[in-house]
Amino acid sequence: MENKKSDNEEISAIMLLQKIKSGEINPKTLSKEGRQLCVSVLALQEGFTIAQTAQLMCCCEKTIQRDLAEIRKKNSLSPSLELAREIIGELFIKAQVHASQLMRFARSEGPLGERVQAEFLAWRVRKELMEKLQTLGYLPLVAQRVEGEIFHHFEDMDGEKGPLELKKSLDIIEANAKETGTFNAETEEQIRQIKSRIEKGEIELDIDNLNKKQDNNLGGQNEPDTK
Repeated sequence: MENKKSDNEEISAIMLLQKIKSGEINPKTLSKEGRQLCVSVLALQEGFTIAQTAQLMCCCEKTIQRDLAEIRKKNSLSPSLELAREIIGELFIKAQVHASQLMRFARSEGPLGERVQAEFLAWRVRKELMEKLQTLGYLPLVAQRVEGEIFHHFEDMDGEKGPLELKKSLDIIEANAKETGTFNAETEEQIRQIKSRIEKGEIELDIDNLNKKQDNNLGGQNEPDTK
């Protein structure tokens, strides 16, 4: 029996599960390590519930719960700069692979709608990868350029541009920031403040115009009658 358990431990989890499902191996004869290999695949990779896993492995649900607790403990990670670099490198490679696969499908002979969707998804994978690398500090953010563009257009609220033109320019800057993925909370707050300044300028202009109108009316009333 011990030899049989040792042999089972050398077989991969997939092979074990195939033999269990075909009836070649009784899951009750597995060692703890062999059982946990199967539990890891079933519960953590294939989405089996604890009850389903227990039924397939011919054991009680509490055993599966204990196995999962031990598996999670073994798989636990501690913060590490080297680990972070490895995970980011793996993320970069997988994103490139997924994008390339999608682009190959987009260039295939499939239905036009599916090919268009595949090309869009390939672009989205690359875009989200770029954004993630930016947030992690591996690529520079372009927010400073957007900020400079904002203040370049709106530093002087008394310039030649009227409120309507200023609003149009602001809308263009906001759209560009969103398109390039640089529309963050800081940029949004800057745009909000500028919009507030434009609205305030419009109100002040309306008040000035109203005052001038009142002054003109009063001036007309005070003119002497020459008739």
